[in-house]
Amino acid sequence: MKALGILVSLLVLLFVVPAFSVCASEESMKSAYEELEMDDDEDGAQEGMEYAFEVMIMNVHDSQPLSPGVFVVHTADLSLNFEGEIAPPALESLAEYGSNADFADYVEGLDGAIKVYTVDAPILPGMNASMPMDFQTSKMPLYLSGVMMDVGTNDGYALLDAVELVDEDGMELSSTTDAENYDAGTEENQLLGSGFEGGQPDPSRGEENIENGVPTEEMVMVHPELSETVMEVVVTVA
Repeated sequence: MKALGILVSLLVLLFVVPAFSVCASEESMKSAYEELEMDDDEDGAQEGMEYAFEVMIMNVHDSQPLSPGVFVVHTADLSLNFEGEIAPPALESLAEYGSNADFADYVEGLDGAIKVYTVDAPILPGMNASMPMDFQTSKMPLYLSGVMMDVGTNDGYALLDAVELVDEDGMELSSTTDAENYDAGTEENQLLGSGFEGGQPDPSRGEENIENGVPTEEMVMVHPELSETVMEVVVTVA
């Protein structure tokens, strides 16, 4: 019950504290995102087909909030699945305390990135965020990947892993996919929902969250404690 109370307090704080880049209104919860465009050629001119999708990011868990996150349209050259590897440094700030800026910059620089989107407000249990996507490229097939922190963990995150958007013939595809939860391996795990004292983020503590918890350097793995789906992503051709 104590852990549940901590989580309830966290849900309230997520609406109002800037440590998580939280937008102020309920409307922003449904649509807050930014777009970072990649060029298709070295001259900066975009070429190829125009594509449009509506992406619904749903929090289907009963107690785990999702932090702000990063999504990317990409080719097969890019992967955000780091299982069995040491997490890239840019993932740590997102996986440990829900800050998405460093990871967005990292993803933007990866080979195969077509367009990067950031969701800049948390998604609380039972809520969702709508993310319209439009982009132009001559490359195919194309995929959508994304990462959002499971807030009531030390360094856990939900990964949408390379869902196909456009097949090799240029056909646009709709889908519904459950994201899998991963452990970034950068911080020692405590009881789920144990709050700041357990090394988990508390938006009211600001930058204190950066040094909170016990650092580790282990390989990324499927999360050992959080097996229930937190993030479900519905992609619809617009």
